[in-house]
Amino acid sequence: MPEPPPRAASVLQPIRNVVSASFLYPFKGIYYFLSHREFYPLFGRQLIPLTVISIVILGLLFIFAYVPQALFLLIFHGPTAWFNAVFLVLGEGQVLVALLFEAFMIDETLVNVFDVCPHPFLPPLLPSSPPLSCLE
Repeated sequence: MPEPPPRAASVLQPIRNVVSASFLYPFKGIYYFLSHREFYPLFGRQLIPLTVISIVILGLLFIFAYVPQALFLLIFHGPTAWFNAVFLVLGEGQVLVALLFEAFMIDETLVNVFDVCPHPFLPPLLPSSPPLSCLE
């Protein structure tokens, strides 16, 4: 008896594992932020200081740390050391910006922003907490 032909879903599954639409999530997040005005006061007052901190930290790291790290990487990586040092400095900058921003600029209400501002059609995430308005 001949074997039945494979179903389309089972044939396409390996392709779905490789090809993903996850690259769209940042764009979806930006669109969601721009289309929901109740998040503007929560994030708006944090974006400017975060941008300034990021520019200052990355500028200082590229001025003072890039060349020594590139020269050190030259020993092990050869001619690609200059390129690899860029990503090394960007990674260090990411860690420093995240630490400084979370330590000094973010308050507890912004950490729990989705507990405070649930969507009106979703059940509350914290049933014991009083309902709060995001428009205040």
